[in-house]
Amino acid sequence: MDLRNISIAKSPALISLYVHIPFCRKKCRYCHFYSVSDNDPVLQRRVIDGIIDELKFFLDRLSGVRFKTVYIGGGTPSMLERPVLEQLLSSIRGAALDLPEEWTIEANPDSIDTAFLRLCHEYGVSRISVGVQTFSDPLLRILGRVCENKDIVKAAELLRTGWNHLVNIDLLCGIPGQTRRLLKEDIEMCVNLFSPHHISFYSLTVEEQTILKRLVDENKIRLPEIKTQDGLWFYGYRLLEDRGLSNYEISNFSLPGRECRHNMGYWLLEPYIGIGPSAVSTLYDPKGGVLRISHAHDIALFLPGKASDWGMAHEKISANDHLFERCLMGFRLKDGFPEDGILCRYKKSLPDLVPELWYRWKARRYVKEITGRYALTNRGRFILDSLLLELADALDDTASNILH
Repeated sequence: MDLRNISIAKSPALISLYVHIPFCRKKCRYCHFYSVSDNDPVLQRRVIDGIIDELKFFLDRLSGVRFKTVYIGGGTPSMLERPVLEQLLSSIRGAALDLPEEWTIEANPDSIDTAFLRLCHEYGVSRISVGVQTFSDPLLRILGRVCENKDIVKAAELLRTGWNHLVNIDLLCGIPGQTRRLLKEDIEMCVNLFSPHHISFYSLTVEEQTILKRLVDENKIRLPEIKTQDGLWFYGYRLLEDRGLSNYEISNFSLPGRECRHNMGYWLLEPYIGIGPSAVSTLYDPKGGVLRISHAHDIALFLPGKASDWGMAHEKISANDHLFERCLMGFRLKDGFPEDGILCRYKKSLPDLVPELWYRWKARRYVKEITGRYALTNRGRFILDSLLLELADALDDTASNILH
């Protein structure tokens, strides 16, 4: 793979870094992210060595970059053996010319301990994202989680006494057997125990090639009706907003000024490097071309390192596809996305590219007027999937011949 022609527009460039840790104690039933259940410290160290080598590979070819944000996800980064975790954090910190604006690491409640928090403090991590999902033991068992309510309560106490930076909590709704009462208890316990700055609140979905998919297909688990799932989500939405957490993105709520900066970069299609098995990068050349680099979902292809390009493959994203991605991601945000990115690249505004569709959306009050930005109203954001289908058709019918 030749990255010599890839550069970042600004110098010194600001870029985000994502690191994928492909290890879990046990695969959750609903999880579709790449991970393996393996606690072998030797394998952990080999993968982390490969991640560090790959980071050096990118930095050698993208001279002058600075990390705007860092996000270590997975998998379960907090389950790494502590010397291995320290090696990773130390290498990232050493490669960063300055501390990132935000540095996040994901953690499961059962693997948060004082040693983990000490390392996060020592190397400059500023945000811990805790996968709670629910406080109900029966619902945790349905999800196939390894932790129990007592583990979550213990993690909350450790964070209250040993962590003075940002906390994000992941919560799920639409779990089989979940009621409004249980969801309200989850949100109240989350707010009271963790005092989170940010909550990611998702509806449970059945993804292909997951344990949950197989159990649903075998009629061993029955999901709630879509109407019930939607009702639960909107009920949770109101509870979170009432507690001062604003729905700044479809599935994310935060206190004012505590939005996830790393994910904001994704939603606004800013450049980022992804390293580790299954990670993805998006980079831009000086002319605005888009390169997408994807890793194989396979540790065996990653481990040979440079000899196998760490299992990477790359493709150039067409202008049409990139425009659709910009809308797909940007319209998730309450405040939408800047119009400059479209005007600069396509020499036309979005309403000029899809005039009939834009007129129809305005007439139905799906879009709102924000100077210099394109944004959907809540009415539009909450039916985003159907609007994106309309947009895809409009681009195929009327815009593909003018995008270059």
